[in-house]
This record gives sequence, structure tokens and C-alpha cells, in this order.
Amino acid sequence: MQVFYGLTQAGRAIAAAAVTLKGQDWNLASHGIKATGFHLPFPDIEIRTDQPGTQDSFVKVSEVLDSPVWQRDPVRSEDVWASCPRTTATPSPPEIGSLRCTRTK
Repeated sequence: MQVFYGLTQAGRAIAAAAVTLKGQDWNLASHGIKATGFHLPFPDIEIRTDQPGTQDSFVKVSEVLDSPVWQRDPVRSEDVWASCPRTTATPSPPEIGSLRCTRTK
């Protein structure tokens, strides 16, 4: 929970400091990421971003940083998990249907 709020505040700070945003464009409305498929195993949950041009945090910070959002094409949670720095995605036992994060050297 603390990581979520920390990232939220970091996104708001980036938006507030961005010289490319004018007027109230720095004011973010929501997080801007949606997930579907919670009935599926963790690796198969699909994550999407909101459309470009919205006031949602992920989208607006992506625009400020000139980083594309993938709105129409879902990203699997397994791929997001595997992209965590200094970690590797290690499948948990099949009956759990989730991943765990392990440190690498």
C-alpha cells in the first residue's frame, strides 16, 4: 500500500513540475490502469492503460516522459511482473496460480 501511494505522489510531482503541461493539466484524476480476468491464474490477468489524452496518472506521466501507453493491447501480468528490476519471475506451484519475486545477484 505504501508503494502505491508513494508512486502516486511521485506521478503527481512529475506532472506538477512538467513544463509541457498547461493550466490544470497537471491535476491527475485516477491511476489510469485497469485489469481484467481476475478469475484466471495470475499470469493471465490482462492489464490495460486508459486512452491517451486523459487526466489519468499513468497516461499523463507517460505523455510527459514521452513514453507510449499500450491502451488497446493488453499486457499480461506475468510480463509486467517479469519486468521488475533485480527480480526474476518464478512460477509458484500450479495450485496457487501466481508468481513470486526472487532476488538475483
